[in-house]
Amino acid sequence: MPFSESEPGVSSIASYPLINIATRCGWTRMIQSAQELPESVRRGFTSQDKRRSIGEETVSPIALDPLAWHVALVLAAFAIAFFVGRGIKAVFPGDYSVPLFPLSMLAGACIQRSLDMVQLGQYVDKRVMDRIGSSVSDFLIGFGVASIKVGVVVEFAIPIVVLSLFGIAFAAAVFWFVGRRIYHNFWFERSIFVYGWNTGVVAIGITLLRVVDPRLKTKTLEDFGLAYVFFAVINVAVLTVLPPLVANGVIVGPALALIAGFFACLFASRCLVGWFRQPANAFREGEAETIADQDLGDVLP
Repeated sequence: MPFSESEPGVSSIASYPLINIATRCGWTRMIQSAQELPESVRRGFTSQDKRRSIGEETVSPIALDPLAWHVALVLAAFAIAFFVGRGIKAVFPGDYSVPLFPLSMLAGACIQRSLDMVQLGQYVDKRVMDRIGSSVSDFLIGFGVASIKVGVVVEFAIPIVVLSLFGIAFAAAVFWFVGRRIYHNFWFERSIFVYGWNTGVVAIGITLLRVVDPRLKTKTLEDFGLAYVFFAVINVAVLTVLPPLVANGVIVGPALALIAGFFACLFASRCLVGWFRQPANAFREGEAETIADQDLGDVLP
């Protein structure tokens, strides 16, 4: 518990030097360096000549405010995710929590697909939904950082430091040796999100992703939501079976099983998808097109 309280802070402190190194080495694609970013990006305020519309009216304000329409869709996705999460807890009881963020993303995709089937998908403006999603992620990041309890961190400082160093080393090894080989494009942006998630919480992963991908053009969050469908099954199984075993002193067996599963996943990835062996700063398929499409001429060098 004390270590979990310190995870967001530890992750943030350890991650930004890594991002700085990445920009200097040319691993990032959506930003090049903090010094090259325009004042509007560094300060957070956009000058009048650089402002752009956040969306269009897709429904008549007389019938329903366009923003209310889009917010209602987001809330509907969250409601579906909430009840699905409750259902999972009812079917698989245990001391764990079901993350609502990825479930909400999947529910949103299902809602969009349903609207497309009844010819209503055209009335959902992607830019408005992007801004709402970005706003929600900002609050998620703030709540994640605010959840740090300083008193608990100070009380258990030594064990936290030891566990933090080990966790950072392991996450960094996965980041460098695995991330840059399994991701077909934007390997750093995707890997830094996973790094933040592994060393902190999902909110910290989003924070780091927003640093290197301000407009979320790499589709990392969408891919995370899809991948979590499969990960959630494993996560629920592990959190249901593992704690009782560890509480009864059965540690070596579960540890070996998890290690074996980790390497089995790596082996399956290499055999079924293949690993990419380009240099870390080399452009990969689809990156140039996404960069050209992001409409961030003031960010690109």
